[in-house]
Amino acid sequence: MYQTLDLNLAFTLVEPSPVVLITTRDQGKDNVFTLSLLMPLGFDDDSGCCNIAIMTGRWNHSARAMLKNKQCVLHVPTAERMADTIAIGTVSGAQVDKFDRFGLAREEAKQVDCAIIKGCAAYIECRVVDDIEQHGIVILRPVSAGVNEAENRKSKIHSVGDGRFFTEGERFDYRALMNEKLPPQCQIS
Repeated sequence: MYQTLDLNLAFTLVEPSPVVLITTRDQGKDNVFTLSLLMPLGFDDDSGCCNIAIMTGRWNHSARAMLKNKQCVLHVPTAERMADTIAIGTVSGAQVDKFDRFGLAREEAKQVDCAIIKGCAAYIECRVVDDIEQHGIVILRPVSAGVNEAENRKSKIHSVGDGRFFTEGERFDYRALMNEKLPPQCQIS
């Protein structure tokens, strides 16, 4: 039996993406923010790559830097970093150097002028290609990516959207069964 859910909470039912950390740089200063509202936007027939949509607001200091400079790096932290990942989203980079406060180690990105946070499961360097301001949606085009296989096998953080979080459980691999329905770059040869 279904119970009525307040429509203001409907988004909590479709929040499947991992929580990510997004780094920006403005006037030489690195910053990072936490985000959980993101999704892939289909595959480009030429490159095989898909854009990524994120939802953020202009109140966010890092988001303003990302929009101004048209670039960022998305990072997928593991559950081991849950407390810091969530805490990063509770302070503003306008007042705090989050890299120092949270002891984040960094290296330079390859294709964009932003920092890569060391120790995450993966990163995606992106350029901003569209901004749908009315809805707070920013479209990002990946330009470089990297994965740390040892970290990538660990659980990721997911948000329900209401202050509750969960981590991944057991993983199941059905690529062989779904092979012909997968994008070419995901198919098993």
